[in-house]
Amino acid sequence: MNRFIDTLIHKAKAVLCICLMVGLHVALPGCGQTAFSPANTIATPVSEADALGQTMAGTPMAGAKAIEFDQITKSFRVVYADGSARITGQVATDANGDHYVSQIVVTNGERAITLSINSSKQITDVVTAQGVWQRPVTTNAPSAPGAPTAPGARATGDVDQFVLANAELFSLSQQADDLGFSSSTDQAQPKADTAAFAPLLWAIGGLALWPIGAFATLLFVVELVVVLNVIF
Repeated sequence: MNRFIDTLIHKAKAVLCICLMVGLHVALPGCGQTAFSPANTIATPVSEADALGQTMAGTPMAGAKAIEFDQITKSFRVVYADGSARITGQVATDANGDHYVSQIVVTNGERAITLSINSSKQITDVVTAQGVWQRPVTTNAPSAPGAPTAPGARATGDVDQFVLANAELFSLSQQADDLGFSSSTDQAQPKADTAAFAPLLWAIGGLALWPIGAFATLLFVVELVVVLNVIF
């Protein structure tokens, strides 16, 4: 592992820990939930006492009551008792027949971010209110991520793999933060030039659904996808 990637993973973990400590216990207000067909839906209860509830404790997912999965549409949603949070997405199947989250949408009020993901843990598209980012096409086939090395290390290992598979995107999100292109409000305030001079960074800056910035928000969504992949 090169020094840049090693530093990036270390920073990602540090930023997440700091964000949780300073109060990422926020609700994600949104519009009403789309009804899932009861006949096709599998609901997995969530409580603070079970393993999933403990994993989500201290994050914006805290307080979820269930995760619903529609077997026909392959869509899912995180359900909260007060309806104030909305996290939805799609599930796909890889070459081994395993399910994985292929798309996730996280909303905060009227703002939303959408990430599309392939079976190699590569984020292929990012859609924000500020624009669209698409992963550059390469001629090399993506390598399959390695398996965790020890029992109980699944979550940490998978987060590391996601960061490695998306090192360029994490780097760009940090640049967006540094240049002031990230904002949790409708109007970002770039420190240098304008969006016209850096449209890519402007689009990625739109990941910032909270004041923590694009980098930490991207890390949170990766953590969220890892938890959901365990369920599906």
